[in-house]
Amino acid sequence: TVRLVREPIAAAIGYGVAATADATILVLDLGGGTFDVALLEVGGRSRTVEVLASGGDPALGGDDWDAAVGGWLGAEHLAGAVPGWASQPGTLAGLRSLAEAAKVALSCEDAVRLTLPLGPRPHPVAMLTRAKLDELAGPLYSRAAVAVDEACYQVRDLRRGEERGGAGKREAQQRFPRVMRHQLRCKDPGVRGGRG
Repeated sequence: TVRLVREPIAAAIGYGVAATADATILVLDLGGGTFDVALLEVGGRSRTVEVLASGGDPALGGDDWDAAVGGWLGAEHLAGAVPGWASQPGTLAGLRSLAEAAKVALSCEDAVRLTLPLGPRPHPVAMLTRAKLDELAGPLYSRAAVAVDEACYQVRDLRRGEERGGAGKREAQQRFPRVMRHQLRCKDPGVRGGRG
């Protein structure tokens, strides 16, 4: 029998097979055009994987981070030099390509210097920092946090009234959405916009 599963679930199953201890794991998959979330419970000794919740945002992806950075580059550094830049497909494509390269570079660096190969010489130069990227992508992080919260609330509703795990586990479940909101805004792994 062949069964199709969502990408983050497949990744988590691979993790679960290799796990040596029981754990609850959250898998976030930010692709070019979609954001997927899966919350799973894995049994290290029993080698079991239980999908507790899954979800995401089918209209949120790394391309949205590229568009946010590209729009900022154009508005801040091309507006005076390239009239009508926002309606030129070639210029927009160039800005998004530059934004994607900057986003990747910021995975390892605190700041990146960008030379925009557009407009009159000397070409405009921009400095993009991680802090600025987070500011530009603030609404996108908020949308991602909603998807994570929804998955967490699915688990909360599923386990409401159950004593499984005791008070400590229930407290962790209540804390979990708040912790993830902080992580989505402050950490810099794939959520920063790498393609899945």
